[in-house]
Amino acid sequence: MFARNLRGKLLAPPLRGRRVLAVDPGFRTGCKLAVLDETGNLLEDGVIYPHTPPQTRRAEARVRLEELVRKHQLQVIAIGNGTACRETEEVVSELIADLDDRRHGRTPTVVAPEPEVVTLPPQAVAPPAPEPEAAPAPTPAPEAAAPVPEAVAPPVPEPEATPAPTPAPEAAAPTPEGGDALPQTETTIAPSADGAVPVAQPAPPPPPPNPLLGLPDAPPEWLTSSSTKAGASVYSASPVGREEFPNFDATLRGTISIGRRCKTHLAS
Repeated sequence: MFARNLRGKLLAPPLRGRRVLAVDPGFRTGCKLAVLDETGNLLEDGVIYPHTPPQTRRAEARVRLEELVRKHQLQVIAIGNGTACRETEEVVSELIADLDDRRHGRTPTVVAPEPEVVTLPPQAVAPPAPEPEAAPAPTPAPEAAAPVPEAVAPPVPEPEATPAPTPAPEAAAPTPEGGDALPQTETTIAPSADGAVPVAQPAPPPPPPNPLLGLPDAPPEWLTSSSTKAGASVYSASPVGREEFPNFDATLRGTISIGRRCKTHLAS
């Protein structure tokens, strides 16, 4: 039985004409990605962390997967049957369902909850405060007797005021070549009503660019497969693997082996 299975594997033709995205799942170390062309050559690699907190990394992983799928027009996703295999399949299934809904114009309808009507109890109305009585007008004081005029001395002539020094003209601001002088402006921050001086807040950073802009749509046909990881570690540490990919680590070589194994397995 084992001999017949092995003979069928070895004699099966490869999966021609399709590119494969190989995924080596993992929790703490993330999911390793490897994009293979129609003949099994490596096109691009990467790592995503869909199972690592915070929850926003799951959305980032879906964006990265969609970027690879649309950039290389992938039709097959091979997921290794190791740790975090089921959780990674859920992320891929959500991506495929999202792409299929967008292709057919099916967008999820989000129903906004109705606002809750809150009835406030009637408040007790306070009686109006009595108006203050008008204060009586003050009684005018009796006029004092006019003083006897005294002898007035002749006025002393005041000294002439020294003229204030004329301020020196300020230096003109440097002007650009071929232009007029730029007016100097002074920026002041007026205090608020309570006396506190507002502090100038820095401008928010610009949003990161969308990596999906300008990419073609995803292919209409999809195929996912759970590929066995048996033998992937043997190839990643073998002299043949190190000779073929000398600049890559063993984890990436194992991910490439998963994608190549899936191409043969799907053909059989």
